[in-house]
Amino acid sequence: MGLKAVCARVETPAGVVARALERERVLAAMVVDEWRRYVGLVDRPDAEAAPAHECLHGLVRVVAPVREGTALAAAIARMVQERARALPVVDEDRRPVGLLSELDAQRWVRQSRGSLRIPAD
Repeated sequence: MGLKAVCARVETPAGVVARALERERVLAAMVVDEWRRYVGLVDRPDAEAAPAHECLHGLVRVVAPVREGTALAAAIARMVQERARALPVVDEDRRPVGLLSELDAQRWVRQSRGSLRIPAD
């Protein structure tokens, strides 16, 4: 996964998320509920296009996450099949631990010589 990820609660204003995504140069924000469990993604263009005060409720796109320890080949296959540029990675409690981007996957495949699994912290 990349070194940076942005998480936001569903009630966060789109303007706040858009600025964070731009500052961190991240494709999407992982949106969480009040228990910090993953609920979906908000893409950077959607956050930037929304009224700054609009909360993320209406912008969330449901993307099924992958779990830590998932075979990288399976995650890449899902990315290709769904034409996803990024997949959220969650722990056993559905709490976000990172965002696997297409560039991350390409780097791992190029550099890996052993296990192709998403590492658990």
